[in-house]
Amino acid sequence: MTKWRVFSYLAAVFMAVSCAQSPQQQREVSPLLRTVPSDALVVMDFDRCSDVFAFMPDSTCAIARLELGHLKNARCVLSYVYSGRLEPVLSIDAGRAPADTTDSILSLVAQADTLGLHARFFPNGWAEGERSAIIITRADATMPAVMRHIEGLTSIYDAPMFKEATQKAGNSRGTIYLRNSGLDKSIPKSFLKGFVGRTELIRFLQKSADWTVFGVNSQKQLDVDVVFGPSMEHYTNAIADLPFAESRLGSILPADTDFAVAQPVVDGFREKFEAYMDASVKLTKYRKRIDEIKSACGKSPLAWEKEQDIKEIAFVCRAGSKLMLARPAKAGENTGVLENPFPGFLQSLYGELFAIPDLSFAVLDGWNIYGTDSAVQSFLDCEDRMAEDDWQYRNCHFVVYRPDRRLSWDPKGIRYGVQTTE
Repeated sequence: MTKWRVFSYLAAVFMAVSCAQSPQQQREVSPLLRTVPSDALVVMDFDRCSDVFAFMPDSTCAIARLELGHLKNARCVLSYVYSGRLEPVLSIDAGRAPADTTDSILSLVAQADTLGLHARFFPNGWAEGERSAIIITRADATMPAVMRHIEGLTSIYDAPMFKEATQKAGNSRGTIYLRNSGLDKSIPKSFLKGFVGRTELIRFLQKSADWTVFGVNSQKQLDVDVVFGPSMEHYTNAIADLPFAESRLGSILPADTDFAVAQPVVDGFREKFEAYMDASVKLTKYRKRIDEIKSACGKSPLAWEKEQDIKEIAFVCRAGSKLMLARPAKAGENTGVLENPFPGFLQSLYGELFAIPDLSFAVLDGWNIYGTDSAVQSFLDCEDRMAEDDWQYRNCHFVVYRPDRRLSWDPKGIRYGVQTTE
């Protein structure tokens, strides 16, 4: 699994976010979390040190070059705090090693010093239980910060909603916790570059939940969940009880699509969306934008949505261009490329993901296609479509598509790496 693959999930919540997973066996939470500073942005709790290194965002970091010996099979927690850049804190369970330590522990501490790292051994009884621990940091200032937290009996457990996040760990070989409010610092700048605007994506994700939790299963696929408080400002709360529905985007999606997000539009969506906008203090701006568009073209986007009875919306990137698609309840006759009489409608109704040029449109096989003249024409000219049986999402909230992976949210929860769902 590539080091940043977990962020593929975050693209999905730009459109919709999961709220509840199916109950699963609870994974034991590591006491090592007591070594993690309360301001950590990323926390990775793994059964084996050798597994966690595969998820390090910076594979050139000296910590990744440590020879762990038998400690490679020890439980560990790798966390990241921000101090101008993401700084790693590696905490390793050293078992019941005595205060004078074993040769392997002394060797690891010496090795860390040789690599310019900072290591400290904590003997039995330093925290809950009678386990020992080794903590290794890269930056000079990080170890003192860790020490202040430990000596002050504070840790990541004091961060809002983190205790609740640990209840989502499930029965996996490792769990990754991402603090949503810090995603502007933890998401790499290259993430979805060319597909989605970073500023809009970050702003939305920071408000979508408090924590995003990834469970790494034995096949190194990801189970995904989120944790959020009661505020309707969280998009998760706003859409939590909407019904699932069918996505039909695969019936028209070109085989050379680079990225796509599809979301069925169900009864009650508009009310939930407006409740979310209200809680986010954006309702006035949202309504003003709709009124401006109505004055400019003579029709309200809300009236258009109701008349068309929109059943699904989608955002598609292919052949270097971006398009928006909408599936009305009643299919229109196929057309060539036409001038769009209602530019800006989808953006005003469904958010900034749809903030792309849309002066042209066409109708194809029951879908309205919007974009630039060349993008829409290219879509119409494409003859190689996805295989009909390769998109079977009959009961979902959303689907995020990349050529090699899929992510979908169905009644059983969020599925990542699963190609189709029934």
